[in-house]
Amino acid sequence: MGDFTDLYTLSPLQEGMLFHSLYSEGSAYMVQNIAILTGELDIVNFEKAWNKVVQRHSILRTGFLWEEVEKPLQVVFESVPFSIHQEDWSHHTDEKQETMLTSFLQKEKEAGFDLSEAPLMRVTVIKKAKDVHQFIWTFHHLLLDGWSSPILFQEVLDFYEAYCQGKDLRLPQPKPFKDYISWLRRQDKTESEKFWREFLASVESPTPLPFESYPLRDSEQEKGIHESTRTLTDEVTKALLKLARTYKVTINTIVQGAWAILLSRLSGEESVVYGVTGSGRPSDLPGVEQMVGMFINTLPMKTKVDPEQTLDQWFKELQDQQSRVRQYEYSPLVDIQGWTDVPRGLPLFESIFVFENYPLGEGEEKEFGFSISHVQHFQEVDNPLTIVGIPGEQFRIKMMYRTDRFEQAAIERTLDQMASILVAIVENPKQRLSSISFLSQEERQHLLVGLNDTT
Repeated sequence: MGDFTDLYTLSPLQEGMLFHSLYSEGSAYMVQNIAILTGELDIVNFEKAWNKVVQRHSILRTGFLWEEVEKPLQVVFESVPFSIHQEDWSHHTDEKQETMLTSFLQKEKEAGFDLSEAPLMRVTVIKKAKDVHQFIWTFHHLLLDGWSSPILFQEVLDFYEAYCQGKDLRLPQPKPFKDYISWLRRQDKTESEKFWREFLASVESPTPLPFESYPLRDSEQEKGIHESTRTLTDEVTKALLKLARTYKVTINTIVQGAWAILLSRLSGEESVVYGVTGSGRPSDLPGVEQMVGMFINTLPMKTKVDPEQTLDQWFKELQDQQSRVRQYEYSPLVDIQGWTDVPRGLPLFESIFVFENYPLGEGEEKEFGFSISHVQHFQEVDNPLTIVGIPGEQFRIKMMYRTDRFEQAAIERTLDQMASILVAIVENPKQRLSSISFLSQEERQHLLVGLNDTT
């Protein structure tokens, strides 16, 4: 690979990902962003722009060293050549192209990466028709989180536009990911332990997911990840935004609260625990908002769903609690679990809530000559259930679930119930939590019919 310019330790989350990637089968932590690029694409300048960004950001020139060392290390290479893989599918029908794309994406994930080499990412551009290209960006999660992806891609577009105009763009030198690793070393583990011990003092087991069907009756049911999505209407989405502004809370807090309410109702437990994935970017680290790397962390969130509280007050308390947790979001999950009374072998939580934006922005055609559409983001998950809130003109809720633990019908019903809770929230944000109905209109009707049949 060549000479290296830096050598430093991994974050605790990176260590966990590295270990899991090395000793698990399948395509753990492979991330794929895909989109359609419509318009004139100068592939030479597009590749030149990617090379420029790889050279600017040390994390993109990073490989990992784990053999014959006391602790795993990140190795930053001085120079890493990068090229775009190209294919031409324009002579195939649309239907054939869709089949080929599904197969290509799967093979890309299965191919994985040699984690000791850099770059741990690949870019593919496939010609679908005249001035229509399929863009595929595959990388290992060890390198980048969801916050970093749009930063990098925007830089690629900026450099591409400059090169197409025959100009040389100069951007401020980015802060290296190493600064974050150095920040981690300075944190007070004693304070972190004190907080988590107090915060999770009463937790002895994970909150159950009573809608699962485990083990499934079909003994040949394979372990896999499926997903289902619900899209809220324009009206409900606008109402959520207005509600957040009115009560000075985030959409994240409201949607996360809806999941906490539903989990409490379904489990029968007033205090519930679920995982939350945070940005992990400390406010006291200079330049952190524009840094690229793997910052996110998944932490336990314990929420008391008091039936006598009103929604508006409860949301404010939930947001305050989230702020307290964020002060210690650098804490490794394995350490946090050791500070609780949850027995070894049991997880702290079985469900994880994620609030994310698309890693690539869709938009009108810019000066660089093409527009971006049909943006999709794929990532393997290993936990039983992940709930994802996706903002946009129409807010979406996605559930990714393990097929050896849940049946699709149960997930579809749970999605309907969560959407129903969000509608109930915007209809009356001052109602008590006990008043919220999570039954869909169809379920209410079925229940009423069933009651009438018994009279």
